[in-house]
Amino acid sequence: MLLRRGIGLGVRPLIGRRFYSADLKAKGPWIQTDFMSPTHAEYLDASLEGYLPVGRVSRLIGEEAPPGYHLIYFNPKNGEHTLSGDGYESHQSPGTEYPNRMWVGGSVEFNLESELRLGLPSTATETVSDVKQSQSDPGKLTVTIDRKMKNKEETTHEWSVRELRSLIYFTKQSGDRTNVFDRFLKPRSSDPAHSHTLCPSTLLLFRYSALTFNSHKIHFDREYATQTENLPDVVVHGPLMVTLLLRWMSTSVLGHLENVRIKSFSYKNLLPMFVNNNLTLCSGPVENGVKYVDVWIQDHRGSMSLSGTIELAKVEDHPDTSI
Repeated sequence: MLLRRGIGLGVRPLIGRRFYSADLKAKGPWIQTDFMSPTHAEYLDASLEGYLPVGRVSRLIGEEAPPGYHLIYFNPKNGEHTLSGDGYESHQSPGTEYPNRMWVGGSVEFNLESELRLGLPSTATETVSDVKQSQSDPGKLTVTIDRKMKNKEETTHEWSVRELRSLIYFTKQSGDRTNVFDRFLKPRSSDPAHSHTLCPSTLLLFRYSALTFNSHKIHFDREYATQTENLPDVVVHGPLMVTLLLRWMSTSVLGHLENVRIKSFSYKNLLPMFVNNNLTLCSGPVENGVKYVDVWIQDHRGSMSLSGTIELAKVEDHPDTSI
């Protein structure tokens, strides 16, 4: 429960950064277990088929999870009655005062000495690492979740994949994002060295929602998205954009480089993207010896919608050839 004073006596709830921070951080940690079924990885392969220039493969027990595939695992298995009004998980929410939320960015680190592998008993530990109230708009609150994932048999390293994810929560008074949709953010000054355009459909969004057990209505319920949250249409998932970008980079862009792996990816979601509109995955130049690569996603107008950086590492004689 959020800390309040004088409820029922006509005194406004006491809302302040220190109270939200202390209350939210006290809720964790949460432990999510999973067997990381290779079948679910194949479902994701099938969902992405036709959107990315890479074919499907048979996934095997013990195979390394491709970059970005961790997002379809370790998701909460809570009953419908526990969810918030927008269909999203409520256990990490700052409270009913903040009914709307959007995924605004994060980072993913891959432990190249301890890969996360499919088909094995695995665990993820989640904690609230940061809570920030906007200085310019007290009706906005950013909550950052720290997730550490590994196979249970891994006892040497604390994690194999570590992810930070940040969500911004809105009060009803701050929920009008109309001005955000009309903004145009100029992309990188130079043309991308690599690019790929695709158009996410309602079926792709439905399949990704199902695979991630994500019932957030803004991703599949057009009536809710447009009439309740005043969005132009249903929203492409923030995690889906991460999955698309990492999958494309690891196969199409980096595939010709021998023993080069993605070590980390940090990003910001600058503008929401909507169903049935083209988006273009973009990358700066990639060649042997490059350590950091600029990546971004442009929307159908050419506006920058996601901006990020991928860190590469050279791994000599890496035995895993999975794609």
